[in-house]
Amino acid sequence: MGTERKPTDTESHVGADSLAEPQEEPQVRLQHYEETKFEVAGLIREASSAAWRAKNETLQKDFESLLQRLAEDRFYLTLAGQFSRGKSTLLNAMFGMDRLPTGVVPVTSVITAVSYNTWERVRMHFADSNLTYDVPLSELPDWITERGNPGNERHIDMAEVQLPAELLRRGAFFVDTPGLGSAVIENTKTTQRFLPHIDALVLVTSFELPLSQEEVVFLARIRELRRRIFLVVNKQDLCAAQQREEVLAFIHSRLAEEFGPEDIPVFSVSAAQALAARLEGDLERIESTGIPLFEKALVGYLLRERSRDFLAALCDRIESLLSSPEVPELKELHSRLEAIRAKLGGRSGSWKEAYAGRAVQAAVELDVKASPCFVCKRMADATFKFMSQFQYNLSHNREEQLFHASRSGFCTLHTREYARLASPQGIASGYPKTLLFVAEHLQSLSYQGRLRDDWKEKFDEILPSSQKCRACQAVAAIEFETIGAFVRENQDIQGNDRVVLPCVCLTHLKAIIDQTPSSELANRLVLRSATLLKRIAEDMERFALRHGGRHMELVTDDEFVSPEKGLNLLVGQPNVRPAGRT
Repeated sequence: MGTERKPTDTESHVGADSLAEPQEEPQVRLQHYEETKFEVAGLIREASSAAWRAKNETLQKDFESLLQRLAEDRFYLTLAGQFSRGKSTLLNAMFGMDRLPTGVVPVTSVITAVSYNTWERVRMHFADSNLTYDVPLSELPDWITERGNPGNERHIDMAEVQLPAELLRRGAFFVDTPGLGSAVIENTKTTQRFLPHIDALVLVTSFELPLSQEEVVFLARIRELRRRIFLVVNKQDLCAAQQREEVLAFIHSRLAEEFGPEDIPVFSVSAAQALAARLEGDLERIESTGIPLFEKALVGYLLRERSRDFLAALCDRIESLLSSPEVPELKELHSRLEAIRAKLGGRSGSWKEAYAGRAVQAAVELDVKASPCFVCKRMADATFKFMSQFQYNLSHNREEQLFHASRSGFCTLHTREYARLASPQGIASGYPKTLLFVAEHLQSLSYQGRLRDDWKEKFDEILPSSQKCRACQAVAAIEFETIGAFVRENQDIQGNDRVVLPCVCLTHLKAIIDQTPSSELANRLVLRSATLLKRIAEDMERFALRHGGRHMELVTDDEFVSPEKGLNLLVGQPNVRPAGRT
């Protein structure tokens, strides 16, 4: 018989609901929700188009209104607690980045909201003003801490910190508040004023002084607002196992005494140790800090309850609009709506079935950053270098002009690149002989007022083409050299998980696979490209949703450039001629 594993002190104090079903990785669960949201957006857009074709302006506006509500989907997950509980450290640990200032004295003096963006950016929003001011992340403490901004004398309404943290990427909006019971009265007032904006609360207390009266009073106010609450007991590393059990038992007793039957899950964590482990990439140590269990329960709530309820209510409204007898075409969309509802309800077509195998892929996604194809980039650099040197020679060297003319100039692509770099004077100096060469050959196509019988063959001889283009030849050499060097450097990649492979467009992906003798390298490149294309597709969906929902202010840098990046990864950069393109 196997031995029964005894729950750890962390697991034994987590609310039952949070462990009621198998836990997936947070990123996977958020991805499932978001993909369903995109399906709803697509359905609304189709319905709106049907209403437009039927010239039903009222119904069309109703659908557009629903799209706006969907585009606004965001939540304020708010961290509160007395100062020095480790709220900022907890956020840093969850993001895997040491970015928010921390300290042992009152630190945060203003509301600090953290959301996703491709680049690190900090934007200050001022009270009673529409003006904003961007500051470097390194100067953040000068604006949000009690030392740099005592009593919020700068009148900051909110500091918006944007970070490229994966946990934030799918719409999460985390809020760090000034400490309760702070020696600075204004800090407590700032947190109290933010109460109406809280969608869910993470109250952070600690093993040093667990669940103070100030924190109990704050919990009571949040319960009156009917908001979901998570209680995190931080700094478990300061206590021995028996002491932790005693503190956790005291907290449960206090909660039962104040609020009756317990419905607040309690998590024992060490934010400082979790942050250190994530910065060092120590996965085993992260598990022992209690952070992963807390994150899974948090994401589970966002998906099983808040997000599901939000989409379910939206589907109810869509159904009522689809039933309009004035646009019969809308009836065809009912089956699509029911399929979405089934997915939300966990019936036929559950998350597990629809997205089998995504947990492994999610781990890969954490390291994926969308960047240009590395081969295309080398080719673009080579094109610029070639053209920069050539355009001067062409405008000053007669022999160069005659040879260039004999080839009918560059191909169409590189003629445009040349024109982009050369001045009008340079073009006027370098290209007359090419035009005259073509003009003479065109004249030779005519014989006694009629086209010669072999005119097509002669015409092909003077057409600009990539076969004759010297820029194409120079860039093709760089392309061949770049692919060959990459294959040689990475052919022994077997078992080396630390190698981060570059992004590559489809054309060059095939060229690399054709040349590599390593099946491991080929397989990893293919899987990385697939993951990257899916990631960019999600960014496109968000861009389309927020643009259609008239909320472009919510678009991140990743989403804004996703249309161009997606096309470039499909067909290569527009200013190069990848292998196989004619």
